[in-house]
Amino acid sequence: MVTGIFLSANVGNTHPLKGGYLFGLADPAQGRLIHQKILEIDPDICVIQELWNFMAEVLGDQYEALGYNHCIAVNPAFGHIVPGSFRSHAISFKQSPKGPVLPPRNDPGAIEEQLRRLQRQPYDGTPESPYGIPADFDVTSAIIETTGGTRILVACVHVMSAPWNDATRAKELREWLLEDCLTRAQQECEGRVLIGGDFNDDELRRPKAQTAEVTRQLLAVPGMHDAAINDREITTNYPRILGNYRYDHLLGTAEFSDYKVQQSLTDSDFQQLKNEHRLTWWLYIDHRNVSARFEF
Repeated sequence: MVTGIFLSANVGNTHPLKGGYLFGLADPAQGRLIHQKILEIDPDICVIQELWNFMAEVLGDQYEALGYNHCIAVNPAFGHIVPGSFRSHAISFKQSPKGPVLPPRNDPGAIEEQLRRLQRQPYDGTPESPYGIPADFDVTSAIIETTGGTRILVACVHVMSAPWNDATRAKELREWLLEDCLTRAQQECEGRVLIGGDFNDDELRRPKAQTAEVTRQLLAVPGMHDAAINDREITTNYPRILGNYRYDHLLGTAEFSDYKVQQSLTDSDFQQLKNEHRLTWWLYIDHRNVSARFEF
């Protein structure tokens, strides 16, 4: 039997709201504050979306981690990431947080060349990668081997946003998660899989969407469970005009218990962050953390 705590967090978008406009504010100070929340929850396995290059600030030195921007991390006391098992579908990258996206998304020739380069030398999720920081939506995955020798496929989900991108989002979930990750889990981990992240859709709020259909197919896989079960607590912090949804999921072929939805930062954390940036208006992170205990 293998037991642990699984955490998913989307931490990359912190928004001050002024005059109806949103401004991104992801920075090391925010990362260090979120690190305190991770220490409090003490997960064995983390999947973190939109981490950008704040891996050290958010995770500290307590975790082995791969995947800048869309990260998979494990506590060494629980296990390790199997060398060579990390996989990403990213094509575009940034050499720095404020640098340009390369190759340009409107340059088919450069994209084809990048795809050939990635086939020869896949992005390995390390800080030393020559590609830089992935700038695409993605489903990253890696195999974690526990200290007892059990292997688990872990997937970090952050697929295309916005309701009008439903077809693209569904295609990403189908190809990257249903077809790729679940096949790897069957072939290399005896079907053991943990899936966490931002699906950017709520299958019960929009049941006719293509994304909802793919999510239902995922949940219909034999042995697959939803950690939230019947808990419909929202996981987003959007302005009231946008509404709030359960976009963030924890799924897997494990048995789950003690499911929790929590804010990434406390009120005092937000005040500290606002003071650092000399902000006087509302500040929020647009997603909440979700965590649960798992047992294989």
